Amino acid sequence: MTPKSTYTDLIILLVVGTLWHYLYDWTGGNDLIAVVAPINESVWEHLKLGYGGTIMLVVLDVVRRRANTYILGRVVGLVAMNLLIVVGFYGYFSVLGRPFLPFDLALFVLGCFVAWRLAVVVETKPLISLAAWTSWLGWLMFILVGMVFGLFTVQPPEAEIFVPFSH
Repeated sequence: MTPKSTYTDLIILLVVGTLWHYLYDWTGGNDLIAVVAPINESVWEHLKLGYGGTIMLVVLDVVRRRANTYILGRVVGLVAMNLLIVVGFYGYFSVLGRPFLPFDLALFVLGCFVAWRLAVVVETKPLISLAAWTSWLGWLMFILVGMVFGLFTVQPPEAEIFVPFSH
């Protein structure tokens, strides 16, 4: 993996993740798209932004025939990104008492950076890259994350993270 391709990956994650915010509306409220793209302004639904960018990167990784660790790196990065966004959002929300769009945008950009960097680290770690099971584990985790997004879109639990906010 070259530094040029990794910076391109970061830009793709940022751009596709940002555009992903509008995908559900652009498709006229398509139920299939709702599984992986935000359908409202809840914190939970916005976690799908990183999943959208990750889907695009996984497709590109398959085309580029990356090492068997690429999918594991992408999922580890995605999970870390989403944890950072949730902790960051509720951290600043507890102080301000309301959502603040500039902070939300900053958390997304920082989350993309963290996801991108972790993906690079996992993919280039010699011990991990030699393990044959990393590809299967990565694919399993990627599919499970998508299934959780789908399930909680169709049947969201009664928790604050699923309640839409307005800015």
